[in-house]
Amino acid sequence: ALCQQPGRARVFLHSTSTTVYPVTLIQQLWEHAYFPFFEGFVKRRQTHNLYRKALDTQWLPRGELEHLQLTSVNELLAHAKKRVPFYKESGSYPHRVSSLAELNKLPILTKTAIRKESQRLLAQGKESSAWWKATGGSTGEPLKFAHDLTSHEWRTAMSLRGYSWAGALPGTRQAYLWGIPSQPQGASAQLKEKLHQMLDRKRFYNCFDFGPTQMRRCYEELRTWKPQVIVAYTNAAYELARFIEQQELAPLEVDAVICGAEKVHPTQREKIRQMLASDVFDTYGSREFMLMAAECEKHEGLHVSMENVIVEVVDDDNQAVGDGETGRILVTDLHNYTMPFIRYEVGDLAKMSSRMCSCGRQSQLLEEIVGRSLDVIRMPDGRVIPGELFPHLMKDFPQVQRFRLHQKADYSLNLFVVTQDNGLDDTAEASIREGIFRLAKSDVPVTITVLDELPLTRSGKHRVTVSDVPQ
Repeated sequence: ALCQQPGRARVFLHSTSTTVYPVTLIQQLWEHAYFPFFEGFVKRRQTHNLYRKALDTQWLPRGELEHLQLTSVNELLAHAKKRVPFYKESGSYPHRVSSLAELNKLPILTKTAIRKESQRLLAQGKESSAWWKATGGSTGEPLKFAHDLTSHEWRTAMSLRGYSWAGALPGTRQAYLWGIPSQPQGASAQLKEKLHQMLDRKRFYNCFDFGPTQMRRCYEELRTWKPQVIVAYTNAAYELARFIEQQELAPLEVDAVICGAEKVHPTQREKIRQMLASDVFDTYGSREFMLMAAECEKHEGLHVSMENVIVEVVDDDNQAVGDGETGRILVTDLHNYTMPFIRYEVGDLAKMSSRMCSCGRQSQLLEEIVGRSLDVIRMPDGRVIPGELFPHLMKDFPQVQRFRLHQKADYSLNLFVVTQDNGLDDTAEASIREGIFRLAKSDVPVTITVLDELPLTRSGKHRVTVSDVPQ
């Protein structure tokens, strides 16, 4: 439907959910012309087709979604038993299962197993097409893994659909308060990145360097550029909202803020809503799988991307938890055929819900992500550094198996690490110190201690960052 709004360009009404979002003609042209041309013709990728298909499958009944999952997981199991040594040589994995419930009989894939068996987890014949990535992990266990083009297309399509529920339709103006690597780039790389962001109608702000000066500059640019949606680390959005309030600035008028990397606590959601946007959406994802679940406009839980992943929540006996009970998250990636992740333990905790969302979607709901909060680190000059900085830093040191950063009340930093047998040499330790100083832009004292094991917190979680400085 075409409508007119006083003082604004003509807009169309676009609905990917029970909420109808006004969108500009530019957005429509981007989504239906530039996006399919760039992805399909230029990049030869299926991302656009999968996204359009996902807009339909999101409304399928639960039984049909589970049937899709069962078909996909059996195809994955057959491939793994034929082409992947880790699964092929194990008698614990069948060629197929007759129901999703039978997955409970399969072993759990751990980070330790992936580190130890990474080459045997690669599918034979897929080595040359593997896309390798590294993750610091919200639980403090760095990991290298591989996926492929098809998996990337599915992940991107699921992210686009999940973000669309918040009005972040492809082609809308989107600002990202995100973690940006601090490694220097050449002039050509910077130009290419800026051009890419301009064509995608996106702007990025480094929340790893988010002091008062940077937040003020970000605020002024957002007021002028007027993005429809902000995508942000939860703590970065919250700190910007607090900054706007403390400086007595006019609230931003953004349609929605999509939070990631950490759960959104009620007090944070309310402050972000007051100072940044009219609505706030929580999401759940990881570097291994990208977006796995997202809130819709009803905010009754996080819808799992059932077409791309199978999510289980299990107790200490590896049995499915009851409704509303907290358990460990296991994920099966249905489309990563290069390094299949079957019942992979992410390291996060969640509560499952058996309810159906009132939006009409019947996909599985996560009631709450429980074990993923990272303390922010505060510098003496008032700058706030998200805890996610340190997983990004530590992923580049493969000898570090687990770590935790503890900030004392005097702002000093104690980094505790568990390493491989050869420990942490002087070169690696110096590089870690240099990385912390460079990213934190502070000369606060840093102590690095190598331990045999990191104890759990009193809540039973592996917290990556703990700060004694008042939050």
